[in-house]
Amino acid sequence: MKKNKAAVLVFIWFMLSFLFGWYAVGAIKSLQVLLFSFPFALILLFPFSSNVRKTLFCLSLVIFGLSDFYLGIQAYLRDAYEASLNSGFVLESVANTSFSESKEYLMAMAPQIVLWSAVAFFIFLAQTYLAISLVKEAPLHSKYFYWFAGLIICLSLFGWYQRAWRAHFPPVSLLTFYQSCEEKKSYWKNIKAENNTALDRAAKHILSVEPGPRTIVLVVGESMNRENMSLYGYDRDTTPRLKEADKDSELHVSKEAFSTQSSTVAAFNDMFEFPDSSSISKSKLFAFFKAAGYKIYWISNQDDVAIKAEFQDFSNTAVNLNRVAGRSSTSMDEKVLPELAKALQTPGDKKLIVVHLIGIHPHFSFRYPSEMSSLWNDQDAIRTRLEEKGRSIRTLEMLEHYDRAMLYQDGVLFDTLKLTQNFDKNHPDVKTSWIFLSDHSVETGQRKDRTGHSNNSLGGYTIPFLFWTPYSDLSEGEEVQEGSSFRSDWLSYTLLDLAGIHCNFPIFEKSWLSKQYKWKEPKVVTDLKQKIEG
Repeated sequence: MKKNKAAVLVFIWFMLSFLFGWYAVGAIKSLQVLLFSFPFALILLFPFSSNVRKTLFCLSLVIFGLSDFYLGIQAYLRDAYEASLNSGFVLESVANTSFSESKEYLMAMAPQIVLWSAVAFFIFLAQTYLAISLVKEAPLHSKYFYWFAGLIICLSLFGWYQRAWRAHFPPVSLLTFYQSCEEKKSYWKNIKAENNTALDRAAKHILSVEPGPRTIVLVVGESMNRENMSLYGYDRDTTPRLKEADKDSELHVSKEAFSTQSSTVAAFNDMFEFPDSSSISKSKLFAFFKAAGYKIYWISNQDDVAIKAEFQDFSNTAVNLNRVAGRSSTSMDEKVLPELAKALQTPGDKKLIVVHLIGIHPHFSFRYPSEMSSLWNDQDAIRTRLEEKGRSIRTLEMLEHYDRAMLYQDGVLFDTLKLTQNFDKNHPDVKTSWIFLSDHSVETGQRKDRTGHSNNSLGGYTIPFLFWTPYSDLSEGEEVQEGSSFRSDWLSYTLLDLAGIHCNFPIFEKSWLSKQYKWKEPKVVTDLKQKIEG
């Protein structure tokens, strides 16, 4: 009977903690938090001496209290802002808040703060009561209990070994957040000066700017592989609307396109900092646009602190729609459409509108509405071919999620294009253009039995590149474009050419829009192709 009572107490403690964590951070992260606190509940039943058990009891309460405090904060942020503690939104808000502002904020949000503080405190009291009950129980001497407790402790130790898991241990999470705030404050002291220097440097490189109103819409996707787009010949009909739009002679689709990086921040650095030119190396593209008189609008559905500081800082207007960092965000990209429509209608002679999508950022299953169904058979040619290659069930399932997400992206991208086209029809005096590319790609099981970011397979670099404009003078190399490849680290040259910004360094040989364009395959792509052939 004592064993049964102890088991019931442990089960109640676990479920209470798990359910609270589930609401605060989601089921998976709740289990990761529990991985570090649950062993402290189990060791209270070990046959230690009375003094040792009392010491362990006190230590357990500290761990339980920190966990509940952490989850209480997360639950409040989710309830109030649909945000997480490690998101750029929260980090920047805390780092940029004074003492007086903090007091005003606490007073304004007192009801919700008190509510979640009370919930966290109640959970802690319940855990304390259960822990006292466990300590009062006689120590267990069951081998099955030892095996179970040993397994949990081993998992906890493994979690310490894994950096991503360790980050969910509340003391580590809270300390990391504090350090990130301090680093952010320090970085802000310097980034403004750096960006002002970049503006001065850009102004010195600009020779002239072509007159007349222009609007450029630049849509940047995430983790989108052109090899999974029917627009590029994929067997599944994943991009039916873009494929239909391709019948328009004014929409140009690159023959092939490659990113030069396999991760987001590195890819943004290559796209917007002229990495291949020693004379202007690390110069920032958006500084050129701002120095040339363009108004920059930045609409983002991806929470990335580094990108905000490095590039979004140049914008005149910034709209951040996602307040959850990393892979757990479920923010749908359709959110950008009303903001894009608003930015297009905002008066301005020269405008650059950057739309940064969350795209198909892993986890793929979070990147499309749950009610969305695919338009292909479960057992089609794609699945059959990959099964013949020996791909695992997990890889095949991830591919299904990926292709559904691509189908969702097709609708979002088509809508951004239509908004741009409608704006152009209503503003014939404005030379309007639209560009879409992905920052990088991901492996989707085509070359390896895995999905996700990959720096050692071509799947990590095969991106789409699309361009639309009804103005022939903005795309003089039309015949070249249809048969030409594109590389993302030359995007800056294409955008300067499109914007009519003339500089004192060569542009046209690397501008996809120019008759002088000379394609050169990125070294990373050449090396991977040689590796495959070898």
